[in-house]
Amino acid sequence: MKRPYAIALALLCLLGLGAPAVRAADPPAPLVTITPSLIAAAEKDGEVDLQYNYQLDQMQAIIAAFNRTYPRVKVIAERKPGAPGAYGLEQEMAAGVHRIDVFQGTDLAANADLISKGAFAALRPPNVRDFPAGALAMAPYLYYPETVTAVVAYNPAFVTESDAKLLTQWRGILDPRFKGKISLVEPALGVTQGVLNYIMNTPGLGTEFLTKLKAQQPNIYPNAVPARDALVSGQKPIIWGSVWDAIAIQDVEKGSPQRFVYTNPAIQMTGSGFGVLAKAPHPNAARLFWVWMLGRDAAQAIQGTDSNMRSILAGEKDTRPAMQAVLKGGWYVPARTLWTPETANWIKNGPAFRAKWDQVMQQ
Repeated sequence: MKRPYAIALALLCLLGLGAPAVRAADPPAPLVTITPSLIAAAEKDGEVDLQYNYQLDQMQAIIAAFNRTYPRVKVIAERKPGAPGAYGLEQEMAAGVHRIDVFQGTDLAANADLISKGAFAALRPPNVRDFPAGALAMAPYLYYPETVTAVVAYNPAFVTESDAKLLTQWRGILDPRFKGKISLVEPALGVTQGVLNYIMNTPGLGTEFLTKLKAQQPNIYPNAVPARDALVSGQKPIIWGSVWDAIAIQDVEKGSPQRFVYTNPAIQMTGSGFGVLAKAPHPNAARLFWVWMLGRDAAQAIQGTDSNMRSILAGEKDTRPAMQAVLKGGWYVPARTLWTPETANWIKNGPAFRAKWDQVMQQ
């Protein structure tokens, strides 16, 4: 089977519109394991160029963990998050520019588009069975090593505990007491898109809910940084549908005057997909970093002090040190139930959902 046709079948499978992504006659994707020969070849490459979307301090901590084991492979990293980052890479490919070795992206539709254009090498890590099915929806091109859960963050100096309990209900944010106190973030990245996906797929929410949310007079930001500043200052003491637990946990540990609650259900999803570019200029270093990123050592870095995300690997205990600061506060309540967006629905309907969000919020 020629590769573009195989990719087309994979995407049709994701959308529920065609044949299985891998047929019985297709050979399995090449297995990548960390061996002395791969390490030597990676060290000869000397560097791996990474395009990523994590927060800067998160990625710096992960790169530092990688370099403690592989100090002779320099990681050159540039942050280009979400769909804009994916489409920027696509434009480079179209222009014949191949400078990125490993890509990390959160936007499922943009990731699928890159796959359809043959961006990634088909590869298989040795621990593929440690990944839940939802993290393999774009395998063998992209694998998702961490999971994120959306939270509602708030400043307790301006939001009482009884009010915070109301925020665990999806329609609770529409209560008049929260009018003028809310920050939203444009649904351009994973967690905001996942929340929007739930709203638009849930009876009783949808466009009517968005319209009522707009009537609450929220501030709408392009990213979560100004929203987090507004929460700390009390100008907008609630960030709704725009923050995932790793960021909130990290902020609490660093002394930010905030707490957070989970909606019921809470939106949990795979975080970011990692893939090796088919025309990576440093193919061996790319494979070394990629397979390390999907393994147990990276899982500990993912859950480390400066990252605080949750590894998706089966059997990996939650060892995040920052959770201790959260638990000491005595206010933390775990999520009661979880809801995970369905990949095919997200890809198929995501653009229409975003268009509806823009239409309502820009009125």
